[in-house]
Amino acid sequence: MIVGVTHTKDAKPIKQLPALIKLAIGLPGRDGQGPQKTDYILFKRYNPQTGDWVVDEELQKKFGKPKSVDIVLIHDTPEEAFRTAYEMWSAQQLLCRGNGLKAQRFFKDLKERGDGKLIYTPLSESYEVPCDAEKRCPFLESERCRPRGVLYFLLVDHLLLGAVCKINTTSFKSVRNIYSTLSEIFSARGTLRWLPLKLSVEAVTSYPKARDRKKTVNFVWTLTFEGLAEQGAKVRQFLRGLSDSTHFALEAQKAVELHEALEAPKEIQEEFYPQNGSLEPEKDKDTAAVQNLPLFEGVQREEEEWELF
Repeated sequence: MIVGVTHTKDAKPIKQLPALIKLAIGLPGRDGQGPQKTDYILFKRYNPQTGDWVVDEELQKKFGKPKSVDIVLIHDTPEEAFRTAYEMWSAQQLLCRGNGLKAQRFFKDLKERGDGKLIYTPLSESYEVPCDAEKRCPFLESERCRPRGVLYFLLVDHLLLGAVCKINTTSFKSVRNIYSTLSEIFSARGTLRWLPLKLSVEAVTSYPKARDRKKTVNFVWTLTFEGLAEQGAKVRQFLRGLSDSTHFALEAQKAVELHEALEAPKEIQEEFYPQNGSLEPEKDKDTAAVQNLPLFEGVQREEEEWELF
């Protein structure tokens, strides 16, 4: 045992940071612009030294520029596998989270400043507000709020301990596509854990209602469950090779929790909420409110020591 290298002062083992991977179909927006679209899947890895997600050159070379990948789920239910909510983010914090009926809001007093910035007062404790999607909340109407979904899984062709992947999406179609597929499978099968699926990118044409806006081509995520016998055999062979599949599942869950603990508001805002680049917290007003905000309900930050460098 070497304190500071293999163990902490409290004799807890220092674990190497899991290989956190994110799949994306676009690059983050900058200066109020939306994300740059791609018609293939990008593989990104978390860099603990900079706190950024960078393209994983090794995985990108291995998979090329795929429009689909084979994945396996690590949770039992759709709600565990795919975390969904209406969310509104600034570069500093989560501002509001709701389910279409009720929402928890973490700010008040949104005011316009002379330079075009919108100033809000951050709150350390949330308060409840209606979240009525049918009546179109003004923040939803202006796309400052969007439905956000996060799917966690493993890559069938990259099954490694701790190599948990995720996708983030704020596309209405992607959220609906993924949850609908998971719900149908869960109803028929009773569980989603260790289920192989195909995660794909599809181009869809959008026709905005506003006459002054042209139709656009967007790329959305879809899940399918068909013809994956070979992938299922790979997963079963992998699990048979483990001395304890329960331990593997627990390690995967720890990686999921670390994924969530490392979520950066600025990254989320730039990639999925470019309209909110003008939102800033009012200075000297409850500055503690922008720290340690809750992530998904029931998820706690990792308590073990991790080696970040």
